[in-house]
Amino acid sequence: MQAVDGPCSDLVDGRSPATTVAMDRESGRVTTSPEAEAIGLAPAVLDQLRSTALRVETLFGCPQDIERSFAGGDVWLLQARPIVGMRKPVKPEEWDPGDGRRWTLVDYGKPLPPLAQEIKLTCLRGAARGSAETGNRIEHHRVLVREGYLYLGPEDAEDAASRRGVWGGHVAELLAEGRNVYTDVIAPEVRKRQAELERYRSRRLSVQEAVRFLSESLRYAEDLGELHWKAVWGVCIW
Repeated sequence: MQAVDGPCSDLVDGRSPATTVAMDRESGRVTTSPEAEAIGLAPAVLDQLRSTALRVETLFGCPQDIERSFAGGDVWLLQARPIVGMRKPVKPEEWDPGDGRRWTLVDYGKPLPPLAQEIKLTCLRGAARGSAETGNRIEHHRVLVREGYLYLGPEDAEDAASRRGVWGGHVAELLAEGRNVYTDVIAPEVRKRQAELERYRSRRLSVQEAVRFLSESLRYAEDLGELHWKAVWGVCIW
């Protein structure tokens, strides 16, 4: 832990020398920096900072680089981001979710931060829905997140044979009419969703509009995952 007696900008900008404090994460025992109390870091304050750091790490699933301030007896969290390279992925064979599936690690080289996890999960949910609706099986029907890493597990779609039959019949009807699933079904849906997002471009957004844009973008990503697999299986049938 590095700290200065004053505004956080003094530490970030290097205007004030930092006091470095090392603590045992479990016991809270200070192992260095006997001058910590000189800048207001009394044992009770250090223990509060330690417990807060552990809570943040638990929340995000991996070690965090945390910026915070302490004033008026309260800890103010300013930001937190993953510390990459500190934790290796837990291999699928080292843990058992108890469902009998073969879980495969998606290795991005480092733990994914929460927003990236949400984006990936959203895309995979759409892909799973598109594959299930066409009665096919892909490796990412089910997704688990463990310590910031994604694991994919297969799952057979319910009534897979009948779903394949329905989807195959739909594709056959399109072909009989001189149309195909990509040009006449998938592409129009993609253009429709692109048009919905286009209205946010080239102008300054309010906070509420920015939130709506992000929400609609995630929904678009999920829908695109579904449409992608419908196109894939439509082409395969064709």
